[in-house]
Amino acid sequence: MVSILIVSHSKKIADGTKELAEQMKQKDVEIRAVGGTAEGEIGTDPDAINAALEEINKEDGVIIIAAECSDGHGGEEFYQTFRDAKSVQQIMDDILARGRKETVPDQWETQILARIMLKFKVIMITDPAKQDMIEEMGMEWAENLNCAVNKAKKMLGKTKTSITAIPDGVSVIVRQ
Repeated sequence: MVSILIVSHSKKIADGTKELAEQMKQKDVEIRAVGGTAEGEIGTDPDAINAALEEINKEDGVIIIAAECSDGHGGEEFYQTFRDAKSVQQIMDDILARGRKETVPDQWETQILARIMLKFKVIMITDPAKQDMIEEMGMEWAENLNCAVNKAKKMLGKTKTSITAIPDGVSVIVRQ
């Protein structure tokens, strides 16, 4: 099954794009939409995006994310946690060992991404200037979708695969 997650800064745009895509989809395609902030404002909700990622990927696989990363890497604690960890399992173990009143900044987002990375390999398509940041966080970097798909096929050891591609909103412009 192919899964598509539509992400937008606007809930209305995400929902409208999903409605349009539903009209054109073939069978065996699951389409989800996440838009806006948790407060209903313009923006993105990393928790909702990560939760949707977990829901649409039900078996071992590779997740390809296309994002400009114009805001950088998220919170500093989030970035440092992944950069400095010996393993993703260590991140989860550290989070689970904390008491309820001992949480740290960006812990929720960190926990969700760690759960995803424990189940799936993650390839991030973004600007070459962000390659070091992506790899320091334990993800694979790819310059474009073709490179990402080829990396995913090698990781899976298959030539026929289902692909989940997540654009950074509906306003993504592909440059050649």
